[in-house]
Amino acid sequence: MWVIHPHIVKVAKIKGIVDNPNARKLQKEPVPVLGGVAVFFGIFMSFSFANVLAECSELFVLMTSMPVHECAHAWAAYKLGDDTASLQGRLNLNPLAHLDPIGSVMLLLTQRYGWAKPTPVNPRNFTRKITMRGGMAVTALAGPVSNLLLGLALLLVNKLAVLALGYAGQTDAAVIVSYILLMMVTINVSLAIFNLLPVPPLDGYRILAYFIPAKWEARIARYQQVIYIVVLVAVFMGVLSVPMGWLTRWILRFFALITRTPELLYV
Repeated sequence: MWVIHPHIVKVAKIKGIVDNPNARKLQKEPVPVLGGVAVFFGIFMSFSFANVLAECSELFVLMTSMPVHECAHAWAAYKLGDDTASLQGRLNLNPLAHLDPIGSVMLLLTQRYGWAKPTPVNPRNFTRKITMRGGMAVTALAGPVSNLLLGLALLLVNKLAVLALGYAGQTDAAVIVSYILLMMVTINVSLAIFNLLPVPPLDGYRILAYFIPAKWEARIARYQQVIYIVVLVAVFMGVLSVPMGWLTRWILRFFALITRTPELLYV
């Protein structure tokens, strides 16, 4: 059976791109008015269409969100006095300078979680009035925060794109563009949550390390490789999906509330 993907239908209804029922029409509920581009893509089988959009969003994330994340680490370290990442060409948004093969593949497989090549930071170079551990925590926090800010920026782009396309009469294209942008927001929030996990070598551990005794940090460092493998297996098997999905949904609800974008909850 040929169908329009249900997520597209939900977004169309929320945006008001529908044919409303009246006394002269047989339908009892609003029917999405989707022609042109939406039909061209939407007549694929439902799961096929979802996969196409998901892959497009993931590729955009690989090319934008991960470089932004790592560049934020490099920028924070540079502002604190460490130019290690800058000298190695990491203080830029070139995707090729930041992509990690395993982390990129993991993002494509899980459609939510992945990582880029770690940004080199030498805390001994910090010149501002901050401890080495404090500086490491600040540079670690910069990455996830950049993903959340990028998610909010994408929501603004989504609103502007929908208004522009709607004004131009391209309502079907507006629905598809909106769906891709909202999925990118979801992936960005998921990446931020994943990187805030308090386990090495993720950013969350660098933040946690600031609050725990140095001797504990040294003990944990001995098992960093083992913990890294365990996290990889847990992500691949979906063990972390429930707690991380719960946190992601709460942040998305907050974003939807402050930006008045209820369709974000249906992606």
